[in-house]
Amino acid sequence: MPALRPLRRHYADADVPPVRTRELWAWAGFDFANSGYTAVVLTAIFSAYFVGVVADGAEWATFAWTAALSVSYLLVMAMAPLLGLYADAHARKKALLAMTTLVCGVGTAALWFCGPGDVALALLLIIVTNTAFGTGENLIAAFLPELADEEGMGRLSGYGWALGYFGTVLLLGVCLWWVQGAAARGSDTPSAVRDTMLITGAMVVLAALPTFLLLRERIRPMPRALAALFEESKQRWRSVMQGVSDLPQLGRFLTCIVAYQAGVGTVITVAAIYAQQALGFTAAESILLILLVNITAGVGALVSANCRTASATVARLRFRCLAGCWRSACWSPPTRGRWCGWPRISPAFAWAPASRRGARWWATCARRSAKPRCSRCGDSR
Repeated sequence: MPALRPLRRHYADADVPPVRTRELWAWAGFDFANSGYTAVVLTAIFSAYFVGVVADGAEWATFAWTAALSVSYLLVMAMAPLLGLYADAHARKKALLAMTTLVCGVGTAALWFCGPGDVALALLLIIVTNTAFGTGENLIAAFLPELADEEGMGRLSGYGWALGYFGTVLLLGVCLWWVQGAAARGSDTPSAVRDTMLITGAMVVLAALPTFLLLRERIRPMPRALAALFEESKQRWRSVMQGVSDLPQLGRFLTCIVAYQAGVGTVITVAAIYAQQALGFTAAESILLILLVNITAGVGALVSANCRTASATVARLRFRCLAGCWRSACWSPPTRGRWCGWPRISPAFAWAPASRRGARWWATCARRSAKPRCSRCGDSR
């Protein structure tokens, strides 16, 4: 097997500072800092807290939650072309990244103030923080072509994903410990859940400091008027749409991305809500569920990072799609009269990194070891 090539991009221009290894770590480490936001706020903890406590289990609560996220995604989409042009023209990627990270971290900590009935405040903070998070993802991705060569970008991106999952597992572990210890501290679960927002906000800001200290701008600033940048952003949108019509493969790729992200986004958005409202999971069990998912996802991202060729990447994507279909076909859903729907044994549980159902199975196994009876259907072992 051929040895892995170095990741760093080399510049012939002596005026461009060379890429240091520490910058690669700083870039990949940004995922370590901000991935906990999506896991704790959007998926595992605050989403279910919003529906069950802030909105008091109202029928419209889940719709309000998903609508707020939709608004934030629309804002990210609307701002992305113009913001990207501005960051390149003024060499301000790092400054804008620091700003969005600070907004995301402080806004996440501010979710601590959301108690029963504070629906408007919670939704406003979710829109602000998720918009900042999504914008930050666009900005950190813009550094990748400056740091890695063409063949190394996929590998460095994979390492970033793996570090992100590691950071998520670490943060979820701390949150799980804090929530489970609420009774021993004389507190309650809702208060402990609010405290996890402070923990998450602190991690987002503090863990991102190496990125801001070590990353360097390499694009030379060429300032332009905002009106000119706005016109160019509209032209780029038109060029993209024209490119889709001229390049059938690009059109198919974008169509698949939209469908894939719609499915994944739906699962991420309502996973804990469904687990707690429909399946009767506690807050601690929901955290454990997402923690297990991120462990398998981290392993998958680390392994995928070493797919060094385009053919290997395509093969990996095909395998993951087939594994997902196989996993769904092999799963027996929970029914009364059976022990919570034991799954038929499927290797897809080990290989599909984003297997929520696989994680739920493992979480159910962990619960069985501590409980003689099923907490959902009441059937004994």
